[in-house]
Amino acid sequence: MDKKLESLLGENTSEKDVKNYMDKNLSQSDKEKINAVLSDKQKLNEILSSPFAQELMKKFRK
Repeated sequence: MDKKLESLLGENTSEKDVKNYMDKNLSQSDKEKINAVLSDKQKLNEILSSPFAQELMKKFRK
């Protein structure tokens, strides 16, 4: 995993921290794709219920 992202996803990560990370590290196209998914509740639920996402969430809860 990207070390910058890994350090960002700590307990005290704010929405502003995530936005700053995205602004500094993602292309405009990638930011638009992420924002499109985040604004579509059905797509977001499909992604979050995937086995890969479930496994990631388990790892970050430790």
